[in-house]
Amino acid sequence: MKKLIILLIILFAIVLIRNAWLCADAFIGLRIVDNFVNGYGLRYNIIERVNAFTPPLWIFVISSIYYFTHEGYFTLIFLCMFLSIMALIVYSRINPETCFLGLIVLTLSKAFIDYSTSGLENALSHLLLAIIFYIYLLKPEKVYLLSLASCLFCLNRLDGILIVAPMLIHVLCKTKKYAVILLGFIPLVLWELFSLFYYGFPFPNVYYAKACSGIPHIELAKQGLLYFMDSINHDPVTLLVIFTAIVIGFYFKGAQNKIIAMGITIYLLYVVSIGGCYMSGRFFTMPLFCSCVLLSRVNYE
Repeated sequence: MKKLIILLIILFAIVLIRNAWLCADAFIGLRIVDNFVNGYGLRYNIIERVNAFTPPLWIFVISSIYYFTHEGYFTLIFLCMFLSIMALIVYSRINPETCFLGLIVLTLSKAFIDYSTSGLENALSHLLLAIIFYIYLLKPEKVYLLSLASCLFCLNRLDGILIVAPMLIHVLCKTKKYAVILLGFIPLVLWELFSLFYYGFPFPNVYYAKACSGIPHIELAKQGLLYFMDSINHDPVTLLVIFTAIVIGFYFKGAQNKIIAMGITIYLLYVVSIGGCYMSGRFFTMPLFCSCVLLSRVNYE
């Protein structure tokens, strides 16, 4: 089984290399990183103190590498590839006996392959999700580590709270360790305080642009459903696996299965409510990763 897992991860790496790319939005973050590393602050335009990026943690991770390379294209490509492969390695440690099914699915998913590079924060989100699930499913007593990993996940993409919130609430109800969980989220609180001081707003500009667009909610929901239809037409594997995991998670026994399925469902409803995204499949990679974890651990007896 170990040899099969290694072969599947190598296959994933080969497919990843053949499809590696950077999207246009990656260069927005790269410009901010360049300004930051060269001492001009966390800004897109040097003279404007505006938060033009959504994933703070991703910006800091890129900056830590870019500081030494001062090269953007290959830095992002190799960083994304490294994080994506590490995500699969951690994932394979959660359920070594059955993880091969998930590895095959992730390799066949167009969305997952596309955004395992791209220069966006997805690759880091996948790795953090793998760490979160490893702790939640195998080391549930490590409440602080679970909280800290969830905090970093949200710091990488704030809407990720919708996926991890059910797990945190479940652990909170079982352990009653309120202070420990709050302690783990200190980095996110510090970032929000910094953002409020430095930019004048707690959230990035893109949030306010979308939240105050004036588009009726029903129209956004219609566009969100079209986003799903686009994925079904161009990448049927992704949503088929996600919907299957949700049904199986709620149907079979196990509180953790239902909790994971709940997080996936809430996130998908959120994707509908915001009208999806102009990048096909981008918002489905995290639910797909969660679905693979869920499908590889359910007892089908």
